[in-house]
Amino acid sequence: LGFPFRNQDTSFDSSVTVNCYSDIDFLKDAFQFINPDEVKQFLLYHPEIIQHILECHIEILTRFDIVTPKMELVTDAELSNWKTLFITIPHNLEYKEAFKELNDLLQNWAFYQSKQFKQLVTITIE
Repeated sequence: LGFPFRNQDTSFDSSVTVNCYSDIDFLKDAFQFINPDEVKQFLLYHPEIIQHILECHIEILTRFDIVTPKMELVTDAELSNWKTLFITIPHNLEYKEAFKELNDLLQNWAFYQSKQFKQLVTITIE
């Protein structure tokens, strides 16, 4: 996982921080960031979900062939603290088949991810 942590001498391990940035760079290539600055800030604030999103990309590709999923940070104007990261999957499948694949992704993969991931990320089809 790529986020800073304190080692025994209480200094930050910068190599782990670098991993976080390189993971985000990979995600920028794997996903179309709709609002890139906001998405990057959100990921830096929640580095614990980055590994799940990296795995999610693989799961998406196995179900939807060659697609570039979209990632967008969505906020609620009425609830200042409410933010969620939407992963939207474009597809060229019949809607019924796409919905079946999405359902499989949610039930057989996303369901088993961390509570934080499930609270912060919404996966849908376009």
